[in-house]
Amino acid sequence: RADRTKRSFLNMFRQISHLFEMGYTFGNYLRDYGCWCGVGGSGTPQDNIDRCCMVHDRCYDQNSRDGCSGIHLDDYSYEWTSLSISCTNSPGSCDYKNCNCDKEFLECLRSASFPRTFLPGLRNFNKYG
Repeated sequence: RADRTKRSFLNMFRQISHLFEMGYTFGNYLRDYGCWCGVGGSGTPQDNIDRCCMVHDRCYDQNSRDGCSGIHLDDYSYEWTSLSISCTNSPGSCDYKNCNCDKEFLECLRSASFPRTFLPGLRNFNKYG
């Protein structure tokens, strides 16, 4: 049976902690990692994890350009299906689009073998040159 969940800005964090069984310690991994993870983002991604963050940022940026507001505080619905999520809002809605950004981010991290491939040297990387 799928677990139906509706949350606020913590959706993605809960999804990552659930999928990777890390509790909330994953924030220590992704905050200020490489050029794209955390606040801001620019430059060339330093590895596949950083590339996932770049794609996720750009997905949110596209949703903003499409008129979706409050992306980081969005309240969307999803269901767990095995090791992924299924977005349950109306297809095409901002909630659905934002949920899909987070879903693709989770899938990208999993394909990048996160957290096994995490490189401590990329924490606090000088993303601004």
